[in-house]
Amino acid sequence: MLVKTEKFNLQELALVKRQVAGANEAAQGLTIKSQPQLEEAKIVLQKIGVAKKFVKGKKDEIVKPMREALDKVRDLFSPLEAMIDEAEGLVKDKMLGYNRILQAEEEKRRLALEEEAKKKKTDEVKIEKAVEKVEAIIEKREAIPTRKNKVVKIVDESKIPDRYWVIDLVRLRKDMLENGLEVAGAVIEIEESIINKF
Repeated sequence: MLVKTEKFNLQELALVKRQVAGANEAAQGLTIKSQPQLEEAKIVLQKIGVAKKFVKGKKDEIVKPMREALDKVRDLFSPLEAMIDEAEGLVKDKMLGYNRILQAEEEKRRLALEEEAKKKKTDEVKIEKAVEKVEAIIEKREAIPTRKNKVVKIVDESKIPDRYWVIDLVRLRKDMLENGLEVAGAVIEIEESIINKF
């Protein structure tokens, strides 16, 4: 999707680039050790604030329609993607189920072969036929493409060491600041920062 240049004035953008570059230079060369220097810093901060607002406004003029279009595309395709994922999951589950049946049959036949081999009273023809049956099952099972992934599953949460638990900072902040709860190991501190009103 091409952005039309009519949506924003390139000359205005070039002017703002110069202002931002100038403000950036001024900010880097700024030393605040006196009241006049503090006043100068306020002016620089004001210029930065004006440039910041302008840049954000111009960016939003371009980005907002793109976001809306992207949201519409996502809304259009997400039900279809969900259906595809569900169908794929069903087919894979059924294939894995059949694969497990084949594995169980293979194991059963293998055990039977081992028993026959131990007895050594059976003739070679019977053993060969049994081996062929096992090989046929293995062939079927190998025809199903599978991948083995190592997956970690928690079997007892109480035994998991503390270093693996993550603190829910959003909930902690809400409980302490909004609900007034005291939480051991956490305190409320006031951090001061400069605000740019411009």
